[in-house]
Amino acid sequence: MDTKQLQPYNYQAIAPNDFTFTTKHGVNYRAYFLPYGEYTPQYGSIYIFNLSNINEETHPVDIRISHTVAAILSDFFEEEENSAVIMCDNSDSKEFKRFKLFDRWYKKLKDKDVMKLDSAIETDYYSLYISLFVHNNNPWKNNVIKEYYRMISEEFTIPED
Repeated sequence: MDTKQLQPYNYQAIAPNDFTFTTKHGVNYRAYFLPYGEYTPQYGSIYIFNLSNINEETHPVDIRISHTVAAILSDFFEEEENSAVIMCDNSDSKEFKRFKLFDRWYKKLKDKDVMKLDSAIETDYYSLYISLFVHNNNPWKNNVIKEYYRMISEEFTIPED
């Protein structure tokens, strides 16, 4: 295998926690972390991670994208107090594929001190896969995990009539 395929693309920060990179096929991506609520002392910094194809173009499979996302996530988790929630919804019927893709990216993280918790919500209205990434040394880890499960049980369920 060509060792270049194992290298992440060069990525640039366009703002704090907001990155762009371009693939060899000329496809531009944006990988960014949005705050999930306000910073609170009992939770630290929790973010929602998103990856978007800026061009919205289809392209051939490119393994370097996964290495780039793993590198961005690794850099993000150098700050042990950061946590990230990743949601894969069924807006395009590819939620399970994206969920498996994030799982593969997680396995490529340089920092094995990041734990990942997964949940799936299936209703008559939608399918949703949600993962939490939290550093094992995060001083608020237990609170973040509680908030993750609260979010799933309260924010992503449909009340019964």
